[in-house]
Amino acid sequence: MLDCIEKELNEKDYSLIVGMAHHDYQKEIHYLKVFSNRRVDGIILAGSMYSEINKTLDKIRKRNNIPIVLIHSFISYEDYDYIFVDDIYGINAAMEYLKELGHRNIGYIADELASRFKIEKIKESISKNGLNLNKEHIKIGKVGFEAGGYQLMQELLNEKKYRLLFWLRMIILQLAQ
Repeated sequence: MLDCIEKELNEKDYSLIVGMAHHDYQKEIHYLKVFSNRRVDGIILAGSMYSEINKTLDKIRKRNNIPIVLIHSFISYEDYDYIFVDDIYGINAAMEYLKELGHRNIGYIADELASRFKIEKIKESISKNGLNLNKEHIKIGKVGFEAGGYQLMQELLNEKKYRLLFWLRMIILQLAQ
């Protein structure tokens, strides 16, 4: 996503400055204040999940007249431009595709944060498509992103389970023994 945003900004003679908060509220506030104080031309906030951040966003927008765009936040913010990622559509499309390919056993690997918002929808889609999600193949960890996914996948591989597919937060990985 960042590659595409940066490419578009570069074509309009803007630069991209990134702050990675990893869903840490204090870091999100910190980066928003830093960007506001540096008088950036705009702010894109992706993946925020804290309704309290609304106050900070309102202050920045009013004080500095900085346009703010939200991408795939876990809560809705009124009065802001927002790019919505339809997770439910994506989950259903993925499960239908896996079913068409003949897969029946699905595993799930994610961090606690992603699971809190998505695991029930994934379970519903798996069930709706007549697929199987065995509790033994669900791994939810504290560490997010690639490091957490790698760690949890290693645990499952060490258990030497049969052929199945794993839903990895944003990508699907097929494993065969």
